[in-house]
Amino acid sequence: MLGWDAYRSAVDVSLPEDLKPARVVAAEHGVWTVMTERGPTRVGLSGGMLQQACADPENAPYVGDWVLLRFWCDGRSTLETVLPRRFGNVSESAHRVCSGPIAAANVDVAFVLVPFGAEQPLASVVRRVQVASQDAIPVVVLTKADLSDDPKEYASRVMNALPEVEVVTCSVVDGRGTQVLREMVGHRTGALLGAPGAGRSSLVEFLAGVPVLRHHRSDACGCADPSAPRGALVPLPGGGCLITTN
Repeated sequence: MLGWDAYRSAVDVSLPEDLKPARVVAAEHGVWTVMTERGPTRVGLSGGMLQQACADPENAPYVGDWVLLRFWCDGRSTLETVLPRRFGNVSESAHRVCSGPIAAANVDVAFVLVPFGAEQPLASVVRRVQVASQDAIPVVVLTKADLSDDPKEYASRVMNALPEVEVVTCSVVDGRGTQVLREMVGHRTGALLGAPGAGRSSLVEFLAGVPVLRHHRSDACGCADPSAPRGALVPLPGGGCLITTN
């Protein structure tokens, strides 16, 4: 169930008999979509969970969180508890100008996306990698390589600036680098971090093999449309999953 065995082996979790584990795969307008052993379901917060979230936004469930659900006899289900986050709680500041709380929880590998055709100053790339590396293994992914006449030149500059960080050049048009990314995720959880236009949606859908995301516009400052879902967790063929953030 999207990494439950690995999570439970790393965290000593005592599960009450009346609560069942699930993983948050999406959140929108106060409703959370979670994956359970029965399949996906949509839930709201319990009264106690709502109070905790109001007291501190980081207490709220985020995409990638493991949670406990209560199933009621009338068919309803409520999200009762967010289980301890063991690592990889990636901040939104790793990929966006706007500040905010958690963009993705329980992440093993943070893929920092930088597109060709809109190459960022190296200092900006380094800063984003530094933020991402605080809670997960960072990897720089240079996307849209098919738009560059000489992708090796910029890739070399990034590698020189970040000698201890893996740098992957990829393109969903010709497929280069995508198998490397699949292998890096493996059976783990990865997060795609990047500014609007970095190619997050195209890349996650290419790796998943099917269209899985609804696309939303961003405003001029790079902030996501507030009506858009705050990211999604997407299972990959063969195991592992990717979280794409808005």
